[in-house]
Amino acid sequence: MKRTILFINGHLEAGGCERSLTDVLKNINYDKYEVDLLLLERRGDYLEEIPQEVNIKLYSLDNAFGSLIPCLKQAIKRRDWFSFSFRIEYMLGKKVNRFFLGKVKRLFGDLRDRYDVIIAYRPGICTELAAFTFKGKKKITWWHHGIMNFSGIALEELHRSYQKMDCVVAVSESSMALLTENFPDMKEKFIVIPNMIVSHELSLKAKMYEAVEFQNTVFKIVTVGRLSAEKNMRLCPEVAAALKNKGINFKWVLIGDGEEKRHISNMIAKYNLGENVIMLGTNKNPYPYIATADVMIHPSLVESQGITILESMVLETPVIAVNSAGPREFIISGINGYLVVPEVDKIVKLIEKIYKDPELREKMVENARETVRRFEPQYIIKQIEEILET
Repeated sequence: MKRTILFINGHLEAGGCERSLTDVLKNINYDKYEVDLLLLERRGDYLEEIPQEVNIKLYSLDNAFGSLIPCLKQAIKRRDWFSFSFRIEYMLGKKVNRFFLGKVKRLFGDLRDRYDVIIAYRPGICTELAAFTFKGKKKITWWHHGIMNFSGIALEELHRSYQKMDCVVAVSESSMALLTENFPDMKEKFIVIPNMIVSHELSLKAKMYEAVEFQNTVFKIVTVGRLSAEKNMRLCPEVAAALKNKGINFKWVLIGDGEEKRHISNMIAKYNLGENVIMLGTNKNPYPYIATADVMIHPSLVESQGITILESMVLETPVIAVNSAGPREFIISGINGYLVVPEVDKIVKLIEKIYKDPELREKMVENARETVRRFEPQYIIKQIEEILET
């Protein structure tokens, strides 16, 4: 008989966590497992990649959060009894007794009463529902973060949820160290399973369209990531301005969206970089740009693993990454990529080095091929199935 698994996540929009979940669902063995996927926000860009064997259940909580009274009034006005009931029982579960979180299960009517394995693929409400609402013989949660972005009451609530977990999966050694530092009493529950990199799929996606923005350009640069403070995208226009002052003919494509979009756009205008730096927004398939680029710049200050860096290695694009915990675990600076402090002059020097030395680029690409092999699906899925079966 197949083992039943419930995965819980917010959505399937383009992002590192969602890319990781999608890859797991595409490579798991459906001869052994029957899988439900509970989404709590919306479907999203990766929906079309989810195998048909996965039973997708969408229960949007978008209308269940916000200021209490306005939220309940709006729910009544819309006759949205799911959001109304969820908010009341969730509030009672958080403020009165966890018993009420168990009662929330009745609102998810077409999910099983009990699963063999429940997997929360994000912390927060996904982990809380896995811990206190749904019944399972084994409970697992994933930790994808490079910093502990929980504090105070939220950290205490995460601790309570982790107490109900049989296993907490971190995507890198540095991420596990972060968990151990904050929850030393549960260190025996923590293990490392990296995100997988599906090389053959990346190669196919890289050929799906032409990166026209790079046409007729001498030197091509790409950066992919959320436009947020921790991803440090403001550094890109500053580096671009320095490259322009040196007379280098380049195009730099920024792929991603976020709260810093307007500020970065203003920086591009301030430095008169309209012909050099192009903001493309979110793109679920950035791989033609990565594959066409001469170098990937990864400015993030915090990275749990660095999927985009590994994807660039697969697509034979050298990487210059700001030195953070995740990339340090697989980049050997000067051998298969570069690690650098987040300073404009240091990054410019490395870009110039790659720009002027095609043989160096080829050497780094060759070394990177060995790096990515240990992240291939056959190795990662084996580790995941071990925790599903034990």
